[in-house]
Amino acid sequence: MSRFENNALSSTVQTGDLSAVLTNLFRAVVQLPEKTIGHLYIWQTRIDERQHIRQLSDAQLKDIGWTRSAADAEAGKVFLIP
Repeated sequence: MSRFENNALSSTVQTGDLSAVLTNLFRAVVQLPEKTIGHLYIWQTRIDERQHIRQLSDAQLKDIGWTRSAADAEAGKVFLIP
């Protein structure tokens, strides 16, 4: 353990916040799978929606106020980009 880490840990223990630190760390670790699943769901939804947009006819796109070029641009986005 480095001197900095040792001093940081000592000050945390001295102030009595170790319990709060451990509680926050536990919450973060527990919430990680939930957040990951949430991101995977959002990404899959984007992929599905963009594939659906790509399959719309020109008449359907006109009905929703889109052009073919706008639909192609949206469908071509990477799933990570909103």
